[in-house]
Amino acid sequence: MQLERGDPRLDHIIKVLRTKEGGEIYAGNVNGKLNVCTLSFTNEGGARLTPVREISSPRQLRAGVAVSFARPQIAQRLLFEAACFGVENLVFYPASKGEADYAKSSLYTSGEYEKWLVRGAEQACATQIPNFMYAASLGEAIDKLKESGDANAVNFAPDPYEAEFPFNDAYTSYNPIKEEYINVILGSERGFTNDDRNLLRARDYTLVSLGERILRTDTALICVLSLLTNL
Repeated sequence: MQLERGDPRLDHIIKVLRTKEGGEIYAGNVNGKLNVCTLSFTNEGGARLTPVREISSPRQLRAGVAVSFARPQIAQRLLFEAACFGVENLVFYPASKGEADYAKSSLYTSGEYEKWLVRGAEQACATQIPNFMYAASLGEAIDKLKESGDANAVNFAPDPYEAEFPFNDAYTSYNPIKEEYINVILGSERGFTNDDRNLLRARDYTLVSLGERILRTDTALICVLSLLTNL
């Protein structure tokens, strides 16, 4: 792999990792192999990464997540954290109580979203990034999670108002051996409507609680994925 002078990845290697000539770092391609590589600098101010040996990339979390379109700063965090935790499938959908203009952000229309997925994977020292999808509605988001993941997945939707169980208890009850595929749907900053809740229940989603406090969307995502990683 060749890195040209001015490449932010090379700046990170030099200034943050402080890797010297001949030093070793992890490097890989998106959805490809992860290797230990040696670093050598070029006369033009760039660098060359030479693979020494292949290593295993962290396994992905057997989970799919649907989140509502959010203001760009929050959406960037959602993309980053989903990739960092290693979810397999990620769907953005327009929530009933969400802002319609959020979906028009250049974050999505320009393809910038992929940059945040890659950054999340880099943070985790992984090469796999989530399969990213759009949906036109909550119902379509449910369909996309089912089609792209596992038809027999266990499904949860955090809702602080009409939760049937604490998330921890529901996860343990529905997934005792912790091997099932998990789908999670998060509402907008304003939560789910009654119609949303009825649809979720009709499509086999269990409403669960993440605690007594109302969490921001990105905080709720981190909470959910932390629980799935450690339960």
